[in-house]
Amino acid sequence: MRAFALMLVLGFASQLQAKPYQQPWLDAELVVDVAVPPQQWQQQLPKLQQWLATQQQSYLEPTRVQQQEWQQRCEQLRQQMLNGVSCRLGQATLRWQQAVQTKQLPDRVALRQHSRQLNKLPATDPQIQWNYSGIARAELAQQLTAQLQLLWPDANSFQLKLAGLLWYQGAEQVMQLGETGLQQLRARQLFLAESELTPGYQVAHRTYSAVLNPADGWPVEYGPQATVAAADLVQAWALAQSLAVLAPQQGLQLANQLQSAALLQSEQGQLQASAPWYAMLADPSQQHSQQMQIRYLLPELASDARRPYLSLWLADEQQQLVRQLEVSGAQQRWWQELRHWWRKQARQAPEQFDSLAGATHKAGWQQLRWDGRNLSGEVVPTGRYWLHLEIAREHGGHQHLKWPLDWQPSLAAQQHKISGELSAIEWQLAD
Repeated sequence: MRAFALMLVLGFASQLQAKPYQQPWLDAELVVDVAVPPQQWQQQLPKLQQWLATQQQSYLEPTRVQQQEWQQRCEQLRQQMLNGVSCRLGQATLRWQQAVQTKQLPDRVALRQHSRQLNKLPATDPQIQWNYSGIARAELAQQLTAQLQLLWPDANSFQLKLAGLLWYQGAEQVMQLGETGLQQLRARQLFLAESELTPGYQVAHRTYSAVLNPADGWPVEYGPQATVAAADLVQAWALAQSLAVLAPQQGLQLANQLQSAALLQSEQGQLQASAPWYAMLADPSQQHSQQMQIRYLLPELASDARRPYLSLWLADEQQQLVRQLEVSGAQQRWWQELRHWWRKQARQAPEQFDSLAGATHKAGWQQLRWDGRNLSGEVVPTGRYWLHLEIAREHGGHQHLKWPLDWQPSLAAQQHKISGELSAIEWQLAD
């Protein structure tokens, strides 16, 4: 039994070849573990080389039929992924490429108006300039997985890496995707993709992301790094790109609906995952967590009263942040009115809460769920914690409230009536 590595990094070379087989259009690394003599391995290499040569022609000079297939698949994915990924960005991509040359940013208002117009056009409209590079690469990688299995059906394992895409098939093993427990998956087969938040456009003295938001044609600035495991590489690629664009909670909800494993990592290193991701973790103790449902009641106020800013978070006995549960109020300049939270939690790195910040709430019951995990996405151990809620309203009152939380499997439901800016709060274990 022997593992053979084909390095396709700006070329194609095998341990068994003296000269590399050049494929400058492909950037990939392939390892095949086979239990056959080297001669049999070498006999199949020409077939793979011939297939790759054919794919190169299709990739670089696609036929009309091929382009129509890509377009149809792109449009299906655009609808499925809530417009988080799109192939309609050909002109926006061109404008950013020109910006790199001229060292001047595109007109943001004009680019946004153009993008919104394009999103409303039917796919047959000639105004649309298509960019198929992303889906074509994902389609190629997916087809390559099938070709490899056809050439070496008796292989013990395959591992293919191609521009943010990973395919593994073989004996069950732990895939090390990072340093934390949430980045270690146990799998026999894995179709994995990462969002392309690598530096893409260098304009003057600033570098912009390679991922453009289909809604406005502008590079994603604060999106999370997304890693997705899905049914195939095309689905994984499309969802990973979308998760970099969509708001984190919206993206995770989409991943759960699609039953896809997804992990989001913010610039500050905070991790969030979909339910299928947790189910794939190598550490069984991290696969499932006890969850809690929280409800709070905002009182009816005068008709001209402003809606309050609010922060809800969980701290340990030393009052260190365990998990930020909610921030309502998107204007960061007003966060300082939440004086305790700002001083203790947010002042040093307010940007870490940007992805959580949402619109302020009107009067009535508000509901959210805590998944029993900390900032790193790890299961919180049982013990004593503190639930904090701070609320402030322009030309109104201010309150900072906290309650002890004995986090146990038998956690009792709690209800508290309050007067002032908050009327009530209650929590209980979630079903």
